[in-house]
Amino acid sequence: MTEKQLADQVVIVTGGASGIGQCAVNCLRAHGARVASFDITDTATSEDSDLLLVKCDVSLEGQVENAVALVAAQWERIDMLVNCAGILDRFAGVGNTATEDWRRCFAVNVEGPMFLTRACMPYFLRQETKGRIVNFCSTASIRGAACGAAYTASKHALLGLSRSTAWMYAKEGVKCNALLIGPTEGTNITNTGREPDKFGFERVQPYGGLLPALLQANDIMPHLLHLLTAPGVNGAELAVDHGFTTA
Repeated sequence: MTEKQLADQVVIVTGGASGIGQCAVNCLRAHGARVASFDITDTATSEDSDLLLVKCDVSLEGQVENAVALVAAQWERIDMLVNCAGILDRFAGVGNTATEDWRRCFAVNVEGPMFLTRACMPYFLRQETKGRIVNFCSTASIRGAACGAAYTASKHALLGLSRSTAWMYAKEGVKCNALLIGPTEGTNITNTGREPDKFGFERVQPYGGLLPALLQANDIMPHLLHLLTAPGVNGAELAVDHGFTTA
């Protein structure tokens, strides 16, 4: 794709203040997009005309609706949505999963993307570009040995939401694709300050030993750009994991 293929496109990126989300914000801006970065921790402001920083907890329906309305008021359109915000669990199997952890994983990893997609859909449907959505899923979306019960179930659910959205709105021209991301530097549980569940972590650890290499956030960006721009690509589930899912 050309460097400015996203020129003047308005893109919402969730989880944009750190990690993969921040990398996505920088990448999309470099390709000409105007980016609204949503993050629960973002209290900064930006003087750049192509960047809007919005403090938003994606698990809260009202905050999402207000944030999306703010973007539409600022730039009068919304062309693309990148659902990148997500949280891990503690690697606990279902027998050790706290109800609070289960609900929080689903609130952020599933309800958040649903709230965002629902709020953006009216703009997608009435605009000539019709809208592109990329959901950051995980190898845990198709495997059982990647993390704990809460995270694994939530990422399976997000993949289901992606498939449903792709099919339901295909005739209207809205496209929804999923990235199945493998373990990525700077996003694992060791950086969360939470102690992993001993039983679950020991069960998952041997599978993790098969990992060829950790991803860097920049490794993912060409594939994000492809799914946001490639004509005819809808309902794709692209694994970016150094072949981890083939093990």
